Amino acid sequence: MKTFGHALLVTLVAHGVVGCGGATAPRGEASPSAEEEPLHSAAALTRRAVAMFREVGPELGMEADSELTLRPTRAPHESLRVNLDRIWSHCQREPAACEASLAGYVRQVTRTLRDRAAQASAPADAGQLLPVLRPTGYAQMVHERTGVAGVPFGAELVALVVLDSPTTAQPIDTDLLARLGLSSEEARSAASSQLRRRFEGFGSAIQPPPEGALGRVEPADYYTSSLLLLEDDWASVAERFGRLLVSVPDPSTLLYVDGDRQEAAMALLMITRSMYEAAERPLSAQVFAWTDEGWRALSPAP
Repeated sequence: MKTFGHALLVTLVAHGVVGCGGATAPRGEASPSAEEEPLHSAAALTRRAVAMFREVGPELGMEADSELTLRPTRAPHESLRVNLDRIWSHCQREPAACEASLAGYVRQVTRTLRDRAAQASAPADAGQLLPVLRPTGYAQMVHERTGVAGVPFGAELVALVVLDSPTTAQPIDTDLLARLGLSSEEARSAASSQLRRRFEGFGSAIQPPPEGALGRVEPADYYTSSLLLLEDDWASVAERFGRLLVSVPDPSTLLYVDGDRQEAAMALLMITRSMYEAAERPLSAQVFAWTDEGWRALSPAP
């Protein structure tokens, strides 16, 4: 996955696909159609989603499992579930955008499942491994599905390893590790090395921002928040700051500030919480401080 702008709007989790709204039809691709029915209820949204999937991805055999939950009935996806909770929440907030958001979500899930099926039979490449930070609840579901545990990072975040592709970021499982001939620890090491190559020299661009301003790592990338895991690189960055504070309100955002001034620390906390609450894929509302032992979560406030 190249950038957050092209990032997957759905993520495979334990027996499920969790997604968010806001997608629109790519140029030259018609939006799915379905029998007209106002999307004023969760039941109506569920029926419309099934109809759209049957048109866009008939090979999936998508059916309703329960209200706001769908299930593919065709191999190799039978164990997965497609969750519509976030789409429904988005529809309640922005009714006018509901139809387009659902259509985009259906297309994206269909592409993701097709890509997932292709990956299952494709040669494995350790160069596709990358690390991600994810909430503990998600990480636990991934562990149950894949058999591969993450590493606690702190503040309800866990470091996982995913197999990256142009359209998906799929958590590694024991079968993939066997195909790669790697242990979990070796996979984490390979993922960190790949992340460092992807963001080569990122630390040199991080300087204390002017008074009254916050810094942001650019460009925004699906793996930007993962940079917190490269602690060896942050030690030299911290030398330029009186007190280095950072936050990752969503996967593509990494904010930083020199927290020597209490006003700057409080500004980072407030902006982080605001971005976290508004994010389609929220990650953490916490602020982290650099210490001699690495990152430490500040609780409840700087």
